[in-house]
Amino acid sequence: MLRILKQNDLLSGITLVLLCLLLKGRYVWHPLPLSALQDFDQGLFFTLSGLPAFYGKSPALYTGLSVLAQLGLALYINYIVNREKLQHQKSYLPAFTFLLYTSFVPILNVFSTLFIANTLLFIAFGKTLQLYHMAKVRKECFDIGLLLALACLFYSPAILFVLLFAILLFILRPFSLQELTAFLLGCFTLLYVSAALLFLFGKGNSFLQALHLQISLPVKTIPLLPLITLNTLSICMVVYSVFLLNQNMNKFPMAVRKKWTAVSVYLGFATLAGLFSSVFPGLPWLLVITPLCIILSTAFQHDKEKNNTFTFYFLLLSVLAVQWLFKY
Repeated sequence: MLRILKQNDLLSGITLVLLCLLLKGRYVWHPLPLSALQDFDQGLFFTLSGLPAFYGKSPALYTGLSVLAQLGLALYINYIVNREKLQHQKSYLPAFTFLLYTSFVPILNVFSTLFIANTLLFIAFGKTLQLYHMAKVRKECFDIGLLLALACLFYSPAILFVLLFAILLFILRPFSLQELTAFLLGCFTLLYVSAALLFLFGKGNSFLQALHLQISLPVKTIPLLPLITLNTLSICMVVYSVFLLNQNMNKFPMAVRKKWTAVSVYLGFATLAGLFSSVFPGLPWLLVITPLCIILSTAFQHDKEKNNTFTFYFLLLSVLAVQWLFKY
């Protein structure tokens, strides 16, 4: 099965979909109660009230559609990794790794405002990686800023990524004050326009009252055994993946090495933003898994095929064991 995912053809795409059904099936058949969801409809100063209404009427259908949205994001992540040549061969392994790790915790499989913010952030990141090969990028920098500002409207701690994308500009391009200014203008233009419209329509006071900064440090965790399993596997996988990545880094051209540096910095900021959740790991952990899956997918591409196969099936069985043996 691992060899099929490495082929990057129609058969590997079908295999990815089947694995997605295997990994997510339990959450569709046994969706979480509405009370277990963590403000999944809450934005910066608005609430998407239609989401809990839809979920309350048909949680299985809502979860099923959420899984489809997640599969779409996984394929987009896979497309960016292949387009930027972050790995030596094209495959569906980044998409599989994203689907695998989001299957550990049921809340990660529910469509939410944070899922929207995470998608916007990764689209901005994908556009940022393209800047390395472009001559004039002021328009693209402005667009990246707009995407980041839009993500902040859905999840306010995404404001941390303003500094991230400024750093990425320095990593991927020579310093240009015009490009940095275009990026910052894109960030603050949308936020300013949104606030101005609210005040013009006389909703300034209600805006301030409804402001939901979504900043909450963890006060509880998921059940202990799943938490230990998830953390132990994640730490081992990160160490193993980084070791393999460092072994092969000299084989990459300079452009790809800079992009891998960008992925690492992205992971650092995502980890910081992902901590703002009352339950750990909660919805914000999506921010972490997105860049993490790019790094972890390297663990399936080593020259020693037996190690790859063992890692693949061990992780797959671990996820299924967490789902079926432990209660949330």
